[in-house]
Amino acid sequence: MYNIQTVFIYSVLLLLLSCSDKVSNDKPDRDQAVTRAEVAYLNEAYAGIRSKQIANVSYRLALSLSADETEFSGTVEVEFDLLNTAQALTLDFSEGNVLEVSLNGKAIPVSYNRWFITIDRSLLQEGRQKVLVDFSHPYSRTGSGLYRFTDPEDQRVYIYSDLEPYDANWIFPNFDQPDLKATYEMRVEAPRAWQVVTSIRESEVTVEGERRTWTFPADKKFSTYLFSLHAGPYQIWEAAADAVPLRLMARQSLAKYVDVQEWFEITRQGLEFFQTYFDIAYPFHKYDQIIVPDFNAGAMENVAAVTFSERYIRRGDYTPDERERIANVILHEMAHMWFGDLVTMKWWNGLWLNESFATFMANLALVENTVFTRAWHTFFSRTKLWAYNTDEQLTNHPIELPVNNTDSGFANFDGITYGKGASVLKQLSYLIGPAVFRQGVSQYLKNNAYQNTELDDFTSALATAAGRDLQEWTRQWLYTKGTNKITADYQCRQGKIVNIHVSQESPEPVPELREHRLQLGLYKWGDHQQMNLQAAVPVTISGANTDIAELAGAACPDFVYPNYADWAFVKVALPERELGLLKMHINAFDDPLMRSMLWRNLWEAVRDAKLPLTEYADIVLANIAAEINPKTLNQVTRTIGSTIGYFHLSRMQDSHAGAWYLFRFEALAWDNLLRYEKQSDLQKIWFDHYVSIVHSPEGLGKLTSLLSGELTIAGLVLDQDRRWALLEALSAHALAGIKTMLERELQRDPSSSGQKAYIAARAAVPDLENKRLWLTKIQDEKTTLPLAKLRAAMGHLYPADQSEFRQALLSHVLEPLAELDRKRGQQYLRFYTRYLIKGYCTADSIEALRKAIDKNYRSSLGTTKALKIALQEDRRCLNIKALLTH
Repeated sequence: MYNIQTVFIYSVLLLLLSCSDKVSNDKPDRDQAVTRAEVAYLNEAYAGIRSKQIANVSYRLALSLSADETEFSGTVEVEFDLLNTAQALTLDFSEGNVLEVSLNGKAIPVSYNRWFITIDRSLLQEGRQKVLVDFSHPYSRTGSGLYRFTDPEDQRVYIYSDLEPYDANWIFPNFDQPDLKATYEMRVEAPRAWQVVTSIRESEVTVEGERRTWTFPADKKFSTYLFSLHAGPYQIWEAAADAVPLRLMARQSLAKYVDVQEWFEITRQGLEFFQTYFDIAYPFHKYDQIIVPDFNAGAMENVAAVTFSERYIRRGDYTPDERERIANVILHEMAHMWFGDLVTMKWWNGLWLNESFATFMANLALVENTVFTRAWHTFFSRTKLWAYNTDEQLTNHPIELPVNNTDSGFANFDGITYGKGASVLKQLSYLIGPAVFRQGVSQYLKNNAYQNTELDDFTSALATAAGRDLQEWTRQWLYTKGTNKITADYQCRQGKIVNIHVSQESPEPVPELREHRLQLGLYKWGDHQQMNLQAAVPVTISGANTDIAELAGAACPDFVYPNYADWAFVKVALPERELGLLKMHINAFDDPLMRSMLWRNLWEAVRDAKLPLTEYADIVLANIAAEINPKTLNQVTRTIGSTIGYFHLSRMQDSHAGAWYLFRFEALAWDNLLRYEKQSDLQKIWFDHYVSIVHSPEGLGKLTSLLSGELTIAGLVLDQDRRWALLEALSAHALAGIKTMLERELQRDPSSSGQKAYIAARAAVPDLENKRLWLTKIQDEKTTLPLAKLRAAMGHLYPADQSEFRQALLSHVLEPLAELDRKRGQQYLRFYTRYLIKGYCTADSIEALRKAIDKNYRSSLGTTKALKIALQEDRRCLNIKALLTH
């Protein structure tokens, strides 16, 4: 039955949580004036009004950039059709300086409140309008807007932009909402040695003394958050993919570490795949990729000028998984050129589809057109596990949900937006068929090129291609929240299946039993204690129970897994007989993806307080040394790190049992890194894991000897990034003389990466006064440290074995939170809440977090979500701890 009441209740609740900044009337009459709320963000109601007030927007932008100044200046000429004069007109412009404003050639009074410029309705008239603004703006220190970076190695200056979701207005005054697509002409004055990059190649460059002026013509229209401006003396490599010119850029001091050949190879393979899959030629004139420092996200899909974080660049050898991650992000951003840039969401409630689709397509392209044919395994072990964890949080939400303002949109860059949405699209492809799915996507893009769309445009195109109604599927999957739990049960007689059924349940207060397309994996014991796949049976299930009649009479299996090959987004509950088998025979399954899924089942049981942490540790110690797949091994070593963290939070490390487990995990890692072949990926994984968990005096001594060269490991190259990892581990354990060692290493490596690693190691020193000093720097609004360096300190202030400092400083973290939320930007708050708001697994920390939630109820959505998640995780920790005592 179509449960419209469920959808209505969720929608109303979400709107009520975030409606305090509504404009005075969401749907005004033509002659009714609207007052825009004076806040730092843009709310949806006002954006809807403005999109009906103006159309056909174009920008002519002139900017002056310098290598030795703290701000930039410019003018912008905004032309548009004014459709009505029912209310004043505003241009978004945050935290800048407005020097002069003119309307249709006449100077008008400047009305500016730090967040937007207002042109009074009495000055407006319908028809074509031209607004000219003379302005200046400080360079960003947070990475949002226009960011300025000085390379500490050679003092060269680099500039880049990062504008999603609502930061184009930190560069120049504009109508900063996705459904007001525009064209952009630009003239940029910059130092002579600089390259200037935007969405189109320059039409002219002129030289005057030590300055050059770059002229960029107007081209295709696109949304403001996709505009870009990058400048500096970048190293540039050029290539081509058929008719598409390619450029790759990086800082001069980083250029030697970039694998240019492989980067271009993946780029060519991606363009080939997407143009064929979408049946649409690449929609822009060139494709530039710029690797930039201090980038907050992984990458950003600016039209034809994509930015990537330098975090992807290693100063040493790459493992295949690291190469795959680079390839994945290259293809993710490239997919956006069609899905996101060519066709764009109308408002930020469509963010999930934008990101989910790019995530799905990147993995599909990897599997079908590159050497990374096991990318769906990586998708499961990283992206999908992130999604499962997010979807079981108290702050979970439907995939499609109301987004009242741009700050709320930022808060929804989460595992549901990326991972669950991509998983649902993957399952939908299996449900209607991959060829039909591709046909629907292609038609959707062709129908809506250079326009804005809503969800119904997408699902209607797929429904038409599939020849079936997708409204109920859409309601089930996109408008309800939570993860269904499924169980396969079967009975056999005389070696044959009598019946087999899959049951499902929902954890939500209003249960939703969805339609799932999945595969049943039926296994049988074979020779050499191997669990062989007997059959993989595609089925569609719905409702509380689905009988699989076609399997009646089939050979009785020894093990059944109801989501073989990971088609569906479900939580698998294994019966006790299957769970018991895994504890001793998880390596009997030949498929590494299957092993990853089974390890996930075991770890879920720990987090659900159904499997004691010590029992999980025993299973790991008994089985993980035999694991030879890097993806599965990486996944399990991450849970070892979490297990050790729970031991410390449970105060087990000082007990005989706790000390024994910590010793065994450390010994396990050391033994395995020594036994693998030289230069092997498994050796690197075990080494990095060893460094992350080492705690014994003997182990710390080995790290010291490795740094000095007294100890070497055959085949392992201790590159600069791994040297810093060793130093951070030693610093976190207060090695004598560590301060001098850190200073010496910083002289050896004065790079941007070296400076951040130095800060991370200093923050990790286990001394309460040191922690207080760093927390003061982090909270200081007047700090001279950029966010990238503050982030390094935040992320390493509380190593897993320093829970006592969490306890000592939690009140100092929480006390100024409301003020920080008012004064600091969303990027800062995201890292502050992620790294510092953590309980310490006692009733006291739960009470402290509960009070902080009450105190911060008016704070931004991102902050309140972080507090609720911290409280939930602290309660989970207590449940895990309680199971240890029984």
